[in-house]
Amino acid sequence: MSSIFHQAFQQSTLAVSAAQNGENIEEFSYDLNKPLPSLYLDRHVEHKVSNLGFNDSASTELSSFGLLSNMYIKWKIKYTMANGTGKVVIAKHPYANIIKRIALMNSSRELFQIYPENIIMKTKALPYGERERWLMAGEHDVQILPTANVAVNDGVVAANVGTNDGQTIANGNKELIFYTRIPWSFMEGRFQSKEPMKTMLNLRFSEVTRVLIETNDSYKVVAGTDVSAISLDECSVFCHYIIPSPEAMQRIEANNFSLDAPASYLYGNEILNETTATTAAGVSEHTHNVKIYNTNFTQGFTIAVHKQRANADQNTLSNNVATGASSGMDKLVAVDAFGANGARPPAATLAGLLNLASYRHHSLTNDGISRIGADYCQIKKLVIKTSGRVLFEATDPKQLLMTSTELINYTTGAGDANYRNMLDRNSCSDNNILYIPFSVLANSNELSSGLSLRGLATLDLEISFTCVAQQVYVCKVITNYQQIVSLETTSGRYIASTSQ
Repeated sequence: MSSIFHQAFQQSTLAVSAAQNGENIEEFSYDLNKPLPSLYLDRHVEHKVSNLGFNDSASTELSSFGLLSNMYIKWKIKYTMANGTGKVVIAKHPYANIIKRIALMNSSRELFQIYPENIIMKTKALPYGERERWLMAGEHDVQILPTANVAVNDGVVAANVGTNDGQTIANGNKELIFYTRIPWSFMEGRFQSKEPMKTMLNLRFSEVTRVLIETNDSYKVVAGTDVSAISLDECSVFCHYIIPSPEAMQRIEANNFSLDAPASYLYGNEILNETTATTAAGVSEHTHNVKIYNTNFTQGFTIAVHKQRANADQNTLSNNVATGASSGMDKLVAVDAFGANGARPPAATLAGLLNLASYRHHSLTNDGISRIGADYCQIKKLVIKTSGRVLFEATDPKQLLMTSTELINYTTGAGDANYRNMLDRNSCSDNNILYIPFSVLANSNELSSGLSLRGLATLDLEISFTCVAQQVYVCKVITNYQQIVSLETTSGRYIASTSQ
């Protein structure tokens, strides 16, 4: 049978023509790759960050004994609950919203910086298993339930905080522990490095490297009428190091570094442009124009809009969390919600059952208040242009879903790709963070075209988004760009290029 098949194959002019330059039999040839040298992976090396509070900044020096391969931050938040009425709201994605900015510094010079919207976007862009692991470690969607007609002493946790069993509405001191993955561009990951073994920083060879952490206000993590004494009790930076054997390290450094010329690497970095917009009376959609003046070689833009965050808004939301009105759960937990003695359930209860996915979405249509971290507005139209010429345009939210990158996972907390279930009553969602690529490849260490802002006039972004009238909104545009970072082998200094 096989001979008939092979003889027939030889009669194909297409097959014979394609084989003129030879056939690929390498896939059938066994070739053992060279083994890696002896490498020790030193995990979870702790660097405590001292004297860091909310709306504050502090730095810590990193250990200098190997190749920096991974980094994350452990946070421990303490707060006090009083009154026992369950008026508490915990932000979605607290692992990112606790952060205002993080910078990596070498010899007091900043090399890289990261903002919270990109931390959320790059965490959700991870492959499924790794994404779920970091979202769980980050307590990304703490379940906050109403307390109306729910008896805590019956074993029901009315205000459950992740995996911490002690987090109920009972009075007393509470703590919340979560972790933040720091997606530096030289480490492995989507939108990061494709070849991390080649791009990771050699801290043994460089001058002192520090991590600078700037934090947000406490209400962007935990807030509520019954909440007091919120404090950042603990913050530690954990690193993974790859430590080659001394002989291998000598060969690696001899191969990579020269006294005659600095070693240069292609890395990614980001710049935040933040502006505010005040909506007019009687409107449900607003168009805001943003101008970008930087001159960087841009891979893409991260774009997000949210209502200006305020402690008073989150306190108001917490009052409605306790009653269930913030999520519609009040219709399901009401007395005899399913009807007494076999009576037909009220229409409001049936409607609540049909929209159970909304129980995680806490929002109020009055003043457009949404849960922090899930308060990003639905962008309905986006135009990017320069000198009047359009570089990018998408005219509705679904088209924006298709023109953004496929590496972002647009799913609800339950994993359902249901567009309606993603949005709260203000059309807000953590899935409304957009990434618009201008390079063909996503990894930061691959130069695959890009938008050279240096060669353009001012870049103009026209952002139309769903809003509530007479409110202040914050528009954030993060320029994700590529740069050359050089290591001076004579001094051990990392220097970021100023040319674009």
